[in-house]
Amino acid sequence: MNETTINTPGGKLFCREWTSPAGATEAVLLLHGVESHSGWFTEIGRELSGLGYAVFAYDRPGWGQSAGIKGHLNSYNDEILRIESLVNALRVRHNKVHLAGLSWGGMLALYTVLRRRVLFDSLTMIAPGIFAKADLPITDKLLTAGGIILGKNELPVDIPINVEHFTKKAEFTDFIKNDPHRTKQVTASFCFETLKMRAFCREEAPRRTLPPTTLLLAGDDKIIDNTATTALLERKAEVEIRKLDAMEHSLVFECPQKTAQAIADTAKRTPKPGRSVLVFGAGAVGSMVGGLLALGGCKTTLIARQKHADIINEKGLTLQIGSGQRIIKDNLTAVTSIDEVTEVPDIVIIAVKSFDTEIIKNELLKLINDYSVIVSLQNGVNNERKLAETFSNNTILGGAICAYLNFAEPGKIVWSNDRGGLAIGLYKGDDYTGLNTAETLRRSGLEVTYCNDAMRVKWSKLMLNTAFNAINAATGLSTAEILSHKSYSNLAINALREGFAVMKAQGTDPVNLPGYDVTKLATLCKAPLFAAKRILARVTAKDTNTVSSMQQDIKRGRGRTEIDEINGAIVEAGKKAGIATPANNKLCQMVSKISENEAEN
Repeated sequence: MNETTINTPGGKLFCREWTSPAGATEAVLLLHGVESHSGWFTEIGRELSGLGYAVFAYDRPGWGQSAGIKGHLNSYNDEILRIESLVNALRVRHNKVHLAGLSWGGMLALYTVLRRRVLFDSLTMIAPGIFAKADLPITDKLLTAGGIILGKNELPVDIPINVEHFTKKAEFTDFIKNDPHRTKQVTASFCFETLKMRAFCREEAPRRTLPPTTLLLAGDDKIIDNTATTALLERKAEVEIRKLDAMEHSLVFECPQKTAQAIADTAKRTPKPGRSVLVFGAGAVGSMVGGLLALGGCKTTLIARQKHADIINEKGLTLQIGSGQRIIKDNLTAVTSIDEVTEVPDIVIIAVKSFDTEIIKNELLKLINDYSVIVSLQNGVNNERKLAETFSNNTILGGAICAYLNFAEPGKIVWSNDRGGLAIGLYKGDDYTGLNTAETLRRSGLEVTYCNDAMRVKWSKLMLNTAFNAINAATGLSTAEILSHKSYSNLAINALREGFAVMKAQGTDPVNLPGYDVTKLATLCKAPLFAAKRILARVTAKDTNTVSSMQQDIKRGRGRTEIDEINGAIVEAGKKAGIATPANNKLCQMVSKISENEAEN
């Protein structure tokens, strides 16, 4: 075992590393619990090293031998940044990185994978603290709440766990009692952040697909609730649940060999083969969704531009989420023409610009049959109708991707944060096929919601694009900057009001999309302008680096944007409904003018 310190976001960390003599190509990253630190992994570190893995564990700031405020966590995002940094470093030397966590660290491991699925090849949760039995007494809960309210985030709180609840093995109870690096108190902020992480895990775990995962439980656990934890995860096909009877909570002490073997067994599992997917239009949206589906086991083909395709086939597709990144090679092929595709796909994802829909319809006729499901992830509300005119026998779904994506360079896509996901709606066909396709898309690890009316999904996404995309494209201002500008903010909110009025007139109700409450947005737009602007500004305060796809098209000098399919769609629908749409008319004119000017230059 080697001991060292490493630099990560937020400072230096004390680390332990167990290396395999043969030079491992796969690594295991271990996350410790509340009272523990990386030294508690000594036994399973040796075991995993003997099984051929490089094993890495660190002490969080303020735990073990890492400097910092004892028992403190300022924000769960800080842990995400640290883990991203560590995984990026591990992937320089290792082909695969597996994540495992003990107790509170098991919950952190689940939380991290739910937010950064792309970074990990497997997940093992060892008695994860998602549902606690050993909870704070009411007096300490009130003390914690008071500390947060009064801004005393570092207020200390005693940890309510007996040593014997970890293990009844005398050698290890003595070790824990005499451990100079054991944490006996945490701060109010740590407790508050823990509550938020638990809530996120409980809400999101049932909705998202995980990598190959094992839930390892101790039969006699007195610290966590095994029944509730099992109920949360037992219906997930990718999760294997193992319970070790007559064992106490800290399985790294109780049975290190079995615990290490469970981690190794999980690491050997691979995602089950999925359906074949063809992505027509491998820009930012198509590449990210296709890459994630490949990671989830779907045989995926991207139709891309030559340079993008060449890099993907030679080096793989790089997906970056936050500051972490992953290169995807397995199950992924890129071509430049549909003529190079020889297999009829189960699912076709259309991610080309809306103005190219008519062009690609004839291309698709060369390949697909009546059983291929067509999913449009395009902007606008008319693409599904156009596709249905040609593919009358196919199930057609309309989808919306809700994410800030950027085609950084050929071979690399950046998702600036993990907010959002996919919404899918049925346009034509049967619900069974629609639901089955939505389940396939969940293999990407994204949150995927399903609606039996595609137009509700498409118009709701149109509302998210209506107000700010066009102004961003014409001015370069972010959402937050637009809302702080008097005339632009008035224009944006009036454009939204017109859009929702048109939706109502044609009988289309808004539906919430992953990460975005569109129904609340509709209600907010009815408020007086000053109130609507103030609330929207608060909600979008962090959106300081917004770059819409429309602005990207203008900067690339394409001479054409999707303004007609977004704001123009509201104008056309308004004419049919007898509703005036001056704000959307103005936005169309603004973007068209600047797009023409950029193209000429």
